[in-house]
Amino acid sequence: MQIARRARIASVALALGVLGCAIVLASSDGRPESHAPMIVGAAASTRWPAESLEDWATFADQISTLTIVGERRLPLDERTKRIGEGPVGREVTAVIRSTLWAYDPARVVRGVIRFRSWGWVLHDGEFTPVVPDGEDRLEVGDEVLAPLMRAPEGEFAPIAPHTVLHLHEGRVRLGDSQARLHSALRELDQRSPEEVAELVASLEVDPRLRRLDPEARAQELASRRPPDS
Repeated sequence: MQIARRARIASVALALGVLGCAIVLASSDGRPESHAPMIVGAAASTRWPAESLEDWATFADQISTLTIVGERRLPLDERTKRIGEGPVGREVTAVIRSTLWAYDPARVVRGVIRFRSWGWVLHDGEFTPVVPDGEDRLEVGDEVLAPLMRAPEGEFAPIAPHTVLHLHEGRVRLGDSQARLHSALRELDQRSPEEVAELVASLEVDPRLRRLDPEARAQELASRRPPDS
């Protein structure tokens, strides 16, 4: 029964990696049985501030263009193995093609990076791709632009999933939900990667913030901002 299936998938989608989210599900074409990515409507908070270009300049180590060259399913957790349904994580592999801005040019990361991205929901033996509202799912072959940072655990990855911007013919092309839910990104639509980097480079960031580790930086920035900003 489709309604029961959607309810079961909604119950496991909470574990797919978004913090503090309210879930509403619909497939991209309105049919739950579709193999197109299922949209997870999520009002999500991210680990690092990432809603403005000032946040990019404060947290990103570099802004780079990437090509997504691979993906792999992460091992199922014990609960998913036991009941045969649940969230399935994904790691994507990307090649850094160019770096257009770096906070410290002497420490630019090059080559191949791997980071976690939205994966699938397993149900009835099928893996249904999932992507949250406000993001575009990353697929092998995609060309993207992203602000990248080194997390305290060592992973070098985008500062937030929604900040990964697809490129089309060398220019940023926002998805409809990206533009709708992340107003600061709208000014980047149809810009070249070089233009985006110039915008970030033009921003002044308190050097005292940059000297803090990312966790302390986020706490200090939150203390300076009014509630609900």
